[in-house]
Amino acid sequence: DGLKEANTGKYAVILLDLIMQEMDGFTFLEQLKKKTPVIVLSNLGQNEDKERAKDLGAKDYLVKSNTPISEIVKIVKTFL
Repeated sequence: DGLKEANTGKYAVILLDLIMQEMDGFTFLEQLKKKTPVIVLSNLGQNEDKERAKDLGAKDYLVKSNTPISEIVKIVKTFL
């Protein structure tokens, strides 16, 4: 449902986790058809995960456990 909404709705930015129940975030990025900026927020901190997400179009990649909320807000505001 989220992918369908992301592809049809109007959003300034999408915050995306990579670990989800029915579809992982990488698949979501592959199937996202709109050019809405995506910021990945995940606890997967491996360089290969970061590189893959960015290769699939993510504008930024933040490790949740290492990123203060104030920094997340600051980055999101750059897309608004």
